Amino acid sequence: MTNLSGLTRNFLTRLMLAALLPCLYACPYSSRFSLDAEPQLPIEDDFMGKWAVMIQTYDKSEIPVKLIIDKYTDYEYQLVFVGDWHLMAPRRVPFTDSIKGTGFISQVGDKRFFNVKLKNEYYIAETFVKNGKLSLLPLRDHFTNKLIKKQTELRAELEWHYNYRIKPMYDESFCLKDMERVH
Repeated sequence: MTNLSGLTRNFLTRLMLAALLPCLYACPYSSRFSLDAEPQLPIEDDFMGKWAVMIQTYDKSEIPVKLIIDKYTDYEYQLVFVGDWHLMAPRRVPFTDSIKGTGFISQVGDKRFFNVKLKNEYYIAETFVKNGKLSLLPLRDHFTNKLIKKQTELRAELEWHYNYRIKPMYDESFCLKDMERVH
């Protein structure tokens, strides 16, 4: 009888871990490190302004999201994300309606990345403007399985990721694709 209860406990433990695993992997990658120690590229007018997009939530409904980008310094941007963030992920973590931070652009290979600083954590998002539309594509929290201990390691892991993966690992629930400029 004890052997059966041990098997049952083992099965239930594995079942609970399997159910918890998607929740652990449903966040954008964050780190105490940015890609560069100091911003290297001056701010660009292409990014400045108010941007908006309708995004699909986990339950397939759509919500509006706005991103306001202003000059913070000659090398950094002030960023304000406005939206119903609690609707974006199934965990329904309570957020305020706006998230404020700063950010700067880093060049890695032929791609540009926003280092977005929110509450002493950096979020790394590939960014580009195409056909007058801005996209921010944050990396998934497990784009690397290594524990990053310094900026050079983060940059090396990002380079490896983009050179050897067929598709980059974006956190789709937080991607802001094809945002249009609004007034």
